[in-house]
Amino acid sequence: MKLPNADQATVDESKVVEYLLSTSHPEGQSKAAFFSMFGFRAHRWQTLARALCDHGSTGEVAEMSRSRYGTRYSVDGPIETPSGRSPRVRTVWIVEQQRKRSAPRHRLSVEETKCSQNMTGSYSRRTFGTAA
Repeated sequence: MKLPNADQATVDESKVVEYLLSTSHPEGQSKAAFFSMFGFRAHRWQTLARALCDHGSTGEVAEMSRSRYGTRYSVDGPIETPSGRSPRVRTVWIVEQQRKRSAPRHRLSVEETKCSQNMTGSYSRRTFGTAA
């Protein structure tokens, strides 16, 4: 299954700059180290944002869950990088449901990205990417 409405996916600048590529963020610094190995840089944050959106539209949905905030989709697969290498990552997307008077509005945005330097190419509960 592919990510529904992937053409509407967004990745906010703050998610990339202040988290995914931040070497000082307590939880994001390991992701920053991972992504920097493949040529992603904070000053060119749009490159990672675009790659994440492409990943969301081409990868396979591995898990789906619903909550009161919306529907979460975990997408697994390789991501294109400036270095030309294609590490496998898992992105987690959320379709937020916001009710207006007439109809629900859907917003699809990246919620989380999981990656590691495991060389096996497989996913487990703790390992969500490979440095290929």
